[in-house]
Amino acid sequence: MNILLVEDQDDSRKTLSRLIGMRGHKVSQVATAEEAERALATDSFPFLILDWMLPGKSGIDLCRELRARQDGDEMFILLVTGKTDRADLEMALEAGANDYLTKPIDLSLLNVRLAVAERQIRDLTERNQARIALQQSARTLTDILENTTDGFFALDYAWRFTYVNPEAE
Repeated sequence: MNILLVEDQDDSRKTLSRLIGMRGHKVSQVATAEEAERALATDSFPFLILDWMLPGKSGIDLCRELRARQDGDEMFILLVTGKTDRADLEMALEAGANDYLTKPIDLSLLNVRLAVAERQIRDLTERNQARIALQQSARTLTDILENTTDGFFALDYAWRFTYVNPEAE
């Protein structure tokens, strides 16, 4: 899986990247929200790990902006923070983070969070593929019904017309 890691502290970024890479993921690393925005403009990342406290725009502000995008619900966002106050953690989730992890990072918790993210991303991908296949099937069926020389109509449970092709009109 392609993961974007946004962490301004070099040591933390390198350590996290190595640990995540050990799970077989491709990790792209950036140090600021602005660099993350440039990376997101050129590549697809189903999984983002954002540090809350970044120079310039914060990770939580970036999280809010990403969620506001049309495709914002198609990525898993793990917010990493040194903040442990309940109100801060609630703010992270309200901003759109799928999950959070407090610093210092516990390796076993990181692995659990990664496994959860992998499962959710896999499920989302499968749902999107099923939705695309269903839309294609609906287009195919509509094309067939619109172009048949036989009249065709469909009724709902209350005997109301829900579809009438041109030949049935």
